[in-house]
Amino acid sequence: MSSDTHGRKATKGRNEAVPHGTADLATARPRSADGVLTVDVADELLLYAAHQQTATSLNRSARAIWELCDGKRTVLDIAEEIGRQLDCDNRHAFEQLAADIHATVQELERTGLLTLGE
Repeated sequence: MSSDTHGRKATKGRNEAVPHGTADLATARPRSADGVLTVDVADELLLYAAHQQTATSLNRSARAIWELCDGKRTVLDIAEEIGRQLDCDNRHAFEQLAADIHATVQELERTGLLTLGE
């Protein structure tokens, strides 16, 4: 769930950043699932899903994504925000960044750590 890829400034149309086949996820508004506890461990974040009795460690990249999953932002908003933070303007790099963020959100949702709202 990590990426060394850089993003771009959000200067192009929003639909250009949606990886093929992920339009529904791009408009989802992820948030922490109920019962997920977080613990800071250096620059990582430990997530404990009490309902599943599982723990997951997020590296710095995945943590940055997690912290933006507030139920208000869409997945595309999250990609654009991280792209702005990285201050890059390469379209191809941003598309890869958006795809990596989509994959991370999908994995966190699959493991029950995030829920996806509209």
